[in-house]
Amino acid sequence: MSNVFFTADTHFGHGNIIKYCHRPFLKEIDKKALEESGGKWHDGMWKGEFASKWRMSLDAVDMMNDHLTDQINEVVGVDDTLWHLGDFAFARKADYYRKCRFYRDRINCQNINIIWGNHDTPTCDEPGDDDYVIRDLFDKAFHLQKIKVTGANIILCHYAMAVWNKSHRKNWHLYGHSHSTIESALDGHFKGRRSMDVGVDNAKLVLGEYKPFSMEDLQRIMSKRDGHVVDHHGVKNVTAPEETH
Repeated sequence: MSNVFFTADTHFGHGNIIKYCHRPFLKEIDKKALEESGGKWHDGMWKGEFASKWRMSLDAVDMMNDHLTDQINEVVGVDDTLWHLGDFAFARKADYYRKCRFYRDRINCQNINIIWGNHDTPTCDEPGDDDYVIRDLFDKAFHLQKIKVTGANIILCHYAMAVWNKSHRKNWHLYGHSHSTIESALDGHFKGRRSMDVGVDNAKLVLGEYKPFSMEDLQRIMSKRDGHVVDHHGVKNVTAPEETH
């Protein structure tokens, strides 16, 4: 029986993501640039007046690509299933498919499904699930999908939602996009929520490594959460809003 894993926001080939998310993949030349920037790449805003204009070395990007790939291959077996929740890779348009093909071929897992993210390049302005340049690199592809794994009903999307199908009935919601930065805010507003960022940057914080989440990881985390209902589903004495004219 194969195991199921989840990841997101690998951003293979994306030098700036190392700066944006403070990923520790730096060569000596990059470390020197960081030191000259006062020890930080930005002041909390990824772009703007106080963001470093340093262009990460190609060796640093290769270091990141190698490490992320190694973590996937170490955790996910050839016959397991990996759900990638968007933003697989980043490259110039003319070279996008070739590089994505290269990154995909380095991953040993034969069963990778994708939930499209905002950095996954579509072929048209209003793409469907199959209208993406790299569609053939993955087994299944969706914008939003419900799956069931070892008894858990899970709603998958690249973006975090406040409510989702049967969120009041213990369904989980997994997403990426925000690179762990939204987690504390969501915890504050929706205590006990059964949702979480499964991207590599949140994995580093939660699991201690840039690796995919296993079902065992998620079951351990979700078992400690009671759920949170924010709308009329399961909430008593909800008053209808007054009409405005």
